[in-house]
Amino acid sequence: DLGDADLTSHVDFVPLALAAKSAGAQVFGPENQGTFLARLGIGVRTAQLARGKHAAKAAEIAAATRRLTAPDGMGLLLKVLCIAHPSAPLPDGFVHDG
Repeated sequence: DLGDADLTSHVDFVPLALAAKSAGAQVFGPENQGTFLARLGIGVRTAQLARGKHAAKAAEIAAATRRLTAPDGMGLLLKVLCIAHPSAPLPDGFVHDG
């Protein structure tokens, strides 16, 4: 039931990332949700979804994207962290530190 469940949780990523690293995992992030979604191509997907829609529906899609990505929406408020096997490749949406 995609879109009907909220998976948001208040997590202190610093101790979680440190614990994962100390156990030998590779850690990516945390990244701001807006940055993460932009790297995944949310702008392109928004344009695809809005293409051919009536103006009101296209505006609704754009507003939803803005709510997810804008600094004054969820873009800076929510974070994304990836914990992976040490040999895992760089996951989409993340960048290597330094």
